[in-house]
Amino acid sequence: MLEIELFIENMIAEFGLSIVLLILLSKGLLIGKPLPAIMTISTYAILFGYTTLESIILLCTITAIATTSGELVIFSHCKNPNNRFSKYLPERIKNISENNDEGGFSKYKNKLFNKFSNNMSATIFVGNVTTGVRGLASIVAGKNQYPTHKFIIVSYISTFMYHTTLTFAFVTGFSLIF
Repeated sequence: MLEIELFIENMIAEFGLSIVLLILLSKGLLIGKPLPAIMTISTYAILFGYTTLESIILLCTITAIATTSGELVIFSHCKNPNNRFSKYLPERIKNISENNDEGGFSKYKNKLFNKFSNNMSATIFVGNVTTGVRGLASIVAGKNQYPTHKFIIVSYISTFMYHTTLTFAFVTGFSLIF
């Protein structure tokens, strides 16, 4: 096991579901990207006996709320950069909503945002079920003024499906091996 895996396992064993939800909230806020969500959820599921499909669905119902809540903060900031949460966000997140030219990168960033603005629901859904880019769709959706209620629904459903599918696969594989 890697040190990060041991650290997460120890934290989950000590603090339970609360640390899992905190990690997933930070992932939604694009802060905890290095922490693997599925490993975190799966570790909790295995340690506390959530190994049936029904219990994994219940667990992922809760974890998807935590991740979507973090994404909602990012979405809200990108939709309205002067909202009350902006002062609490890290500078790198605040800079996303600015259109300053960062060595020509702004031109490519705007081109990318425009490309994905045609079908925002599909962009959010595909973005949230794609490992590595999860949560970034909240930036595109916010910048394109996507309706908040639709963002919450699509983001939650896609995150729930992602968490449930991969957690079930991981826990089932783990159960078969050990």
